[in-house]
Amino acid sequence: KMGKNKVNKKTEEKKKDRVFEDKTFGMKNKKGKKQQKMINMIAQQVYKEDPKKKALQQQQAKQEKKKKKETDALLGFLQKSLGTAKKEDKKAKEDMTEEEKIADDKIAKINIYVDPREPDPTRSPKICDAFLDACEKNVYGWQWTCPNGGIKCGYSHCLPEGYMLKSTMEALMRMQQEDDDDKALEYKIEEERAKLNVEKC
Repeated sequence: KMGKNKVNKKTEEKKKDRVFEDKTFGMKNKKGKKQQKMINMIAQQVYKEDPKKKALQQQQAKQEKKKKKETDALLGFLQKSLGTAKKEDKKAKEDMTEEEKIADDKIAKINIYVDPREPDPTRSPKICDAFLDACEKNVYGWQWTCPNGGIKCGYSHCLPEGYMLKSTMEALMRMQQEDDDDKALEYKIEEERAKLNVEKC
């Protein structure tokens, strides 16, 4: 189906050549300035880039750039929460004063992939449901206390490496869906454009 709908560029060029030949029939042999100017003007009209198509391409490029920024920001957030930015954080902390370090530690978001409590051999490796719920609702932080006994909770307060929260997965899926919708619209526009009669335009 796609092969039928897709306009072949060579065929399109041949159509433009035919239109140019028809409009300039009998003019090419005349060497006058007016005739040559007229031929050049016709050539520009026939072979010029469609301004609507150019505007559409620019708009699509802007949308792709915006989506790339959003995706990069989301991936940056994920990488930071996975701990890949530890070196940069360490260097920034070395440059801070003691008071700034304490304030930064209070404000900073806890790494959800590391349990902030002391290691306990009796603690279950199963993830605490209250902790997981707090992470999903984005309320887990320094002020959060576990309703299952606080620090003494018998379950793990960290996610396994590479685990992705449902909220993050949904955001990624939404972005993917929007991207697919845009591609479908782009395909539909190209299909309609291919149906247009070039000679009548």
